[in-house]
Amino acid sequence: PLPACVTGVEPCPSAETMAFDLLDMALVIRLGVGTQGDEVEINYEMVDRRGEIATAGVLQADSGRQAGFEAVRQLFDAVGVVSFDSEPSGAQVFVDGEEVGTTPLSRQFGVGSYEYRMELDAYDGAAGTFEVRTGEAHRVSLDLVERPGRLRVRGAPAQSTVYVDGEPFGRAGELIELTAGDRVVEIRADGFQTHRTTLEVRPGEVSEVEASMGPMPGILREMEASELAANRFQLDLGVEGGGQRGVFHGASGSFHDETVRVQGWLDDGELVDGGQARALLMSGGLRLSASYEGEHFGLGLLSLSYAAHSGNLPIRMAFLADGDSFDARMTGATSLQVRPMQVRYRTFYENLAPFAQAGLGVAFHWLQVDSPEFGSLTLRQAEAFAAFEVGTRYHFDARWSVGGAYRLQTYFSGAMGVEHSLGLSLGFGFRDLPWGEPQPPEQL
Repeated sequence: PLPACVTGVEPCPSAETMAFDLLDMALVIRLGVGTQGDEVEINYEMVDRRGEIATAGVLQADSGRQAGFEAVRQLFDAVGVVSFDSEPSGAQVFVDGEEVGTTPLSRQFGVGSYEYRMELDAYDGAAGTFEVRTGEAHRVSLDLVERPGRLRVRGAPAQSTVYVDGEPFGRAGELIELTAGDRVVEIRADGFQTHRTTLEVRPGEVSEVEASMGPMPGILREMEASELAANRFQLDLGVEGGGQRGVFHGASGSFHDETVRVQGWLDDGELVDGGQARALLMSGGLRLSASYEGEHFGLGLLSLSYAAHSGNLPIRMAFLADGDSFDARMTGATSLQVRPMQVRYRTFYENLAPFAQAGLGVAFHWLQVDSPEFGSLTLRQAEAFAAFEVGTRYHFDARWSVGGAYRLQTYFSGAMGVEHSLGLSLGFGFRDLPWGEPQPPEQL
């Protein structure tokens, strides 16, 4: 048939291409045969449809017959070079089920399709196919996937948890998969000593740990920081006492629908320092705190202090409407201090955990006043403050602890001054809030 370009359907290619199309050829093989001394020499070229030499070479043999067979073998029973590489090296290579060597490897194969497989101890095998074409080089390069190592713990109490490099990985007795390398393994169980060891996890192998865990000893047992930090939530209940110098200028109340407020403290029936003098007020009470803590940084979610102030001090009151004043005595005072969202930092020294925290808060005061003329009154006042606290906790175990702290509170109202307090508390830590985070089924 005539080429399509002759009829104008498509552009005409080169003369060589047209000739190949007309004759239905794929290659033209040119052979030049001659002698070189006693040997027969064949020069050959393979010309493609572009008219370019695709392959060329020289063959030599002792006879024409041998040279002819060598030419046929080279031209029609062609071979290609296939190289095999793997990461890591040393993998066994199988081609069509026959082992041919280990990587890195280069080998000649006749043209055609082949199946290969690579195998290396501790790594997943890999398989595929490749095709050899005349005069082409083919490369098979694979990154082998390392098999995980496995860990089994024996001899641990029931419901023991296995920690690897500080993270929980499962229960003792289970077969746990781990990446290869050196690992720190801890087995923990309530009421038992923690078993801690370092081992080398090998790929594709099972490592076994025999856990020797006696009952929990007394309260002076040394503990790891990771064991203490595992319980993120902390609840503390304690007592505290302190003192401050202040005057309740902002305290006010009502008497027969009239508002009365504090003017200042009295001395021999006179206002001290024009009502600006501050008296020493001692207090004591209870404190409840809840916090969420990471290994070092955390957040004081809420801290409440309820305290009673002692004292029986003369005080002057005044009606807000007309400014008339009257003398009375402060017979007592109570306060509720609320400190939300405080920033915390802590560190560990064996069982001791020193800490510091800072934040803002509000103090609500209730002042009891007794007047011979008007009887008993209750005055109320709210003051904002900034708080800074330092202290330390001693952990008996991962959950129970005792602590002591010093707190300084400076009120934004200068009339209340600065409050100093010392406290002791008993704390309890737990890992998760039942209503806050989902737990794995095996821990429910």
